Amino acid sequence: MVEFGRTLTTMVQDEWKPHAVAYNSLKHALVNEENAPTKDCDYSHANSTHHITDKQIASYFRLYDDSVDRLSAFYEERSIWAEETGTSLEKQVNQCLFTPSNGGGSHLVAQCVNFSKDIDLVLEFLDLNATAFSKIMKKFDKLTSLSLREAKLDELKKTHPYLYEGGVLREYKKRSCEWVSKLDKRLNAQEEPVGSTLLSHGRKPSVSRAKLSIRNSLILGKDEAESLKLEITSSADETGGESSKSKEGGDDKGSNVDNPQECEPNEGGQRNCDLLMRGSSVGSTKEDTVVQEIVERVNVELCLLKADSPYFDSHLDVAHPPAFSSREVDIERLLGQGEFCKIYEVTRFDVPESCHICFLHRGYHDNQPFEEMCTSVKTSKPDRGVFETVEDETTKELKVVARARSPSFHDYFSFKRDANTDGYSDLADLETDHNDETQYRRITRGFMKDHCLRGEKSRYAIKRLRNSLVGEDIMNAAIDLAREGEFLATLNHPNIIKIRATIEVPGHPKFSLVLDRLAETLDARIDRWRLEKKQSKGKFMGIIGKKKKELKKLWLDRLLVGYDLSGALEYLHNRSILHRDIKAENVGFDVRGDLKLFDLGLSKELKPCDRDANCRDVYQSSGLVGTRRYMSPEVVKILPYGLSTDVYSFAICFHEVLSLSPAFDNYTREQHYKEVVSEGKRPKLPKSWPEMIKDLFRRSWHDDASKRPSMEAVRQLIRNALPEDHKIDERANDLMLRSSRSTSAHGFNPLDLSVN
Repeated sequence: MVEFGRTLTTMVQDEWKPHAVAYNSLKHALVNEENAPTKDCDYSHANSTHHITDKQIASYFRLYDDSVDRLSAFYEERSIWAEETGTSLEKQVNQCLFTPSNGGGSHLVAQCVNFSKDIDLVLEFLDLNATAFSKIMKKFDKLTSLSLREAKLDELKKTHPYLYEGGVLREYKKRSCEWVSKLDKRLNAQEEPVGSTLLSHGRKPSVSRAKLSIRNSLILGKDEAESLKLEITSSADETGGESSKSKEGGDDKGSNVDNPQECEPNEGGQRNCDLLMRGSSVGSTKEDTVVQEIVERVNVELCLLKADSPYFDSHLDVAHPPAFSSREVDIERLLGQGEFCKIYEVTRFDVPESCHICFLHRGYHDNQPFEEMCTSVKTSKPDRGVFETVEDETTKELKVVARARSPSFHDYFSFKRDANTDGYSDLADLETDHNDETQYRRITRGFMKDHCLRGEKSRYAIKRLRNSLVGEDIMNAAIDLAREGEFLATLNHPNIIKIRATIEVPGHPKFSLVLDRLAETLDARIDRWRLEKKQSKGKFMGIIGKKKKELKKLWLDRLLVGYDLSGALEYLHNRSILHRDIKAENVGFDVRGDLKLFDLGLSKELKPCDRDANCRDVYQSSGLVGTRRYMSPEVVKILPYGLSTDVYSFAICFHEVLSLSPAFDNYTREQHYKEVVSEGKRPKLPKSWPEMIKDLFRRSWHDDASKRPSMEAVRQLIRNALPEDHKIDERANDLMLRSSRSTSAHGFNPLDLSVN
């Protein structure tokens, strides 16, 4: 067993160095001593391609194969350990479960949890080495002008799948979580009632301290979360959770903006604390039943979402984003809110994993001296020094040798420049390594921890359910948020917001989506544009030329919003997905100014089984979905509809962008139905607008859905309205490149990568 509190860094330092990829030795093998830069040279050009001899390449691959063999031996050793330990634990678990008088359940749960954590460290070590193989092959291709990296990594994935999938270790990880779940249920059943008197804060006495520390010490992955969902729900202490049918903003009654880690007060004024963050439980049968019912109902709806689904059937192999428990995520100020959801800023991910690229580049996870880093680690093992694989000059055999440990871990498992050897700096590759498009990286919790902040601002936000919901809103909102997570996990378009992780399991009161944080929403930008236009028109006639230039740029910026938004919708429609809630409040911009469509909670796949036999684009769907002033007439009338309903909503939203004024502002429900739905009233089209733009609106919001253009045609019409000198193709390529880099940096690579 690994000592309590040990991390991957300390395990590599003290135990696993001889098994790690011999990166330094592999790097040395690629250095031509005659061409190697000196200590005083400019390292910014040190990575240029130079001549590598066949002898050097042969030596490199001997070291490469040796690294693979040593990792294989490590995996075999750890697999035997896992099987022996796991078999023993499983026997004890079964004995405890089927022997009523058998005690010691809490101690056995602790053993299972420690076993699970030990496996986590081994799995992360294997994945770290998979990243190291990828990086050293990237350097090999760069220095030799060969292109072997992809082939070698494909070969490694086929012949040594445990580096990526975990093999036997992953199986025992799953089993250990199942054992904890079963034992915890047994402990709950054996818990003696301690009285029905409520404590001063209106709660029943919590379960034992020992049990709580055990339950809260388990870190769930995505697979493990599924197997433990009943355990989670049975221990949750909130009655109803929140909802996520995020529409037009409602009143934020009872919100706690100053301290979002605290849950909001319920109607009775009591505060429901989060079990997974506070370490407390009420053990209330009624509350357990409510939460379990929500989880089960949400799972049923997700199954229905994917039933008879050509879209989800074609995305069965897409890896889901990583999962966190709510206690692992620190949130602060409120960024925004809807009727059923709130958006909070994420300030920290408290997890043991690290970004592997950063880990390898810097050697340590912070700048503390080596001695200080190790003071908290108590070990009786002797100092083994630093191990490296070297080739004997005479026999040419590979052997592992030890040398004295220096004050820094950079000496071994690091990609920092060594001026005394080859002079080749990998630090310059840090950014490109993060942006490297590769399918071989899997774990991303560590990346999110190490890159949670961009400067002093958070990169991420979470969308979570509100506690103030009651009745059927709770169930509907939980379903919508879970559906949104499923859609976002399979979509990859530069103008659709990306999901980075999930928190808890769908249906849990704290289930949340971790998304990229947006800098501004479209409705806020429209307000800013309106002010800029007013200020520009108020300038003196002496600078009329400058004024025209500013107004022209302002018009172009608004056209590009329509172009990008139509591109995102075209992408969805090509996959038979309706958004159904297009409005300025559901469109935003990231820190680079790139448009992002979000809030897919009402999105729906138009399945062939729901299509009207007599019409190509008419499907049986629920009516009155979305925000009223953007709804197409057929949706308001609760008639069958298709992709063209999004075209109508887009036209209303795009008109607001160009006109800088809201459509049908302050209309009552009755007034909207009478004038817009029944009489066909539409927003005014200014005479100064280009005719092709006015024609686009007339066609797109036509009362007859069959006469509306497709989103592809809409996008082309907007493209035709752009200035001839605008490099739209170059802009689109840059946008796609930034998006793909962001996706690969998170180690999450959906199969569906095409824009159209």
